[in-house]
Amino acid sequence: MTALWSELVRLVSEHPVAQGLGLVALAVTVLSYQSRTTRGIALRQAVGSFFWTAHLLLLGAWTGGLLNLLGLVRGSVYSQRGERAWASWPFWLVYDAFSGSIPGTLCEVFSQISLYVAIARNRE
Repeated sequence: MTALWSELVRLVSEHPVAQGLGLVALAVTVLSYQSRTTRGIALRQAVGSFFWTAHLLLLGAWTGGLLNLLGLVRGSVYSQRGERAWASWPFWLVYDAFSGSIPGTLCEVFSQISLYVAIARNRE
């Protein structure tokens, strides 16, 4: 337990800004489903992806940062669903399926189901 605590202290002391941005990202992402509108959920997820991108890039995790940048784009696009015709095309799910990513496809399906459950729950 002491080794774990020492590692956490080291990570925070070496990257305080990155870790702070990660905490903001975590909070925004967790709270994104508390929004009462589809647009609100999508926008909060886009903001969360922005902070995740900054967090990971500051840590030097380029791949994770770039993947979260795609999440930022996805959230921005989803926030326009119902207002813009191009925003309703299921590109993200299709891309994962065509690329052969079973976990990616499952993640997209789970994310979309979670989004629809949140929307249905908030309409009551």
